[in-house]
Amino acid sequence: MSQTDKSIQPYIPGRGNQQISPDVLRRVGKDNLIIIATKRKIQTLQGRGFLIDTGDTQLDNDFNEYYKVITGHSNRIVYKLK
Repeated sequence: MSQTDKSIQPYIPGRGNQQISPDVLRRVGKDNLIIIATKRKIQTLQGRGFLIDTGDTQLDNDFNEYYKVITGHSNRIVYKLK
């Protein structure tokens, strides 16, 4: 893994989004979660799923599923969030 790959943050929501509280994520609901990632980011994950760390273990477990991920204009994939 290159130095660049080590810096990839595979967290949903991103680590800089601490203002998104577990309560807000519960209200939004997992069915309304929209994940956007570049194809490059998906490649650097090498099959590892996106991670979720809301500070609420039960909520993290509730979001442990496969989601549609927008990877470009008219491009979608299904990817694991764990």
